[in-house]
Amino acid sequence: MKEDQRKKILVIRSATRILNKTIFSLREEFPDCHITVLAPNSSKASMEKDPQIDEVLTIPDQRRINVNSCGQNNLRQLQENKFDLAIALYNIDHGLGYSNIDLLACAIKAKSVRGYNSKGTYK
Repeated sequence: MKEDQRKKILVIRSATRILNKTIFSLREEFPDCHITVLAPNSSKASMEKDPQIDEVLTIPDQRRINVNSCGQNNLRQLQENKFDLAIALYNIDHGLGYSNIDLLACAIKAKSVRGYNSKGTYK
């Protein structure tokens, strides 16, 4: 598959517990995809070591990842990437950021958005 035909997937990482499982599932469903993870600065070094992740983009460390913490310039750059799919992973254990992560995934204007509902069920 040509580079420009590969599915471009953005995973917005708030929940570390389900990140690896989610990326593994994406690689099974879309074997030739390009996976970009959006995560807090503090997790960049460890995520860049993961061979399943193609690219890591960061935002400042904050309690919640949302449209505001992403910033207008970063949001615009994410929109310009024209992601085919955005995956919203929120912190299921603490219930933090569920709607914030979903709003960010939608603001990126990916062709499709997936995530987990408040009961931890993948949609």
